[in-house]
Amino acid sequence: MLKEKLNSFLKISIFVIIFIVAFFISMMKTTRVYCNDGEMQKPKLLPIYRLWSPKIKDHLLTTSAKEKDMLQNSLKWNYEGIEGYLYETQQPNTVPLYRYYNPIIRDHGWTIYETARAKFSKQGYHFESILGYVFQTQQSNTIPLYQFYSNVRQDHFITSDKKFFKYAKQFGGYDYQSTEGYIFKTAEVKERLN
Repeated sequence: MLKEKLNSFLKISIFVIIFIVAFFISMMKTTRVYCNDGEMQKPKLLPIYRLWSPKIKDHLLTTSAKEKDMLQNSLKWNYEGIEGYLYETQQPNTVPLYRYYNPIIRDHGWTIYETARAKFSKQGYHFESILGYVFQTQQSNTIPLYQFYSNVRQDHFITSDKKFFKYAKQFGGYDYQSTEGYIFKTAEVKERLN
């Protein structure tokens, strides 16, 4: 009888220890960035600039102001505005937003999904960069990032504007493909360190 109680006590103790360790590990994974003076800093949000090249009929997203300016000034890409904001570094519940490019058809595409990354590679797209980090599921204060594709233009187009669904076919025959995560509409976001 005593042996059974001891075994039961040991099992419960081991479970409690595992639970406590798992809890502390999850707490450590919550990203907090500190300055030199020990004050907590909010994670940095980057603007998502959208550009369009009428010459090669390609849309481009970038978080680099230098790339945006170079494309605008040197290569005459049209700046279409800031689509929204994403995290510069990985935060809890976020995933990378990957940028791909196909040099043969001159098209950029984006994805957060492993299956789409494999499909891009099979279709001749090359990985270029991680734009930043987006939520894979809807969070408070976030909006969806919709991706469309036009077979006519051989162009991926990404927007957070739901109105584009109405006009997608009219403007170059774009079809909805997927939701590529959730972003912030503005850079004014409450602290998100759950």
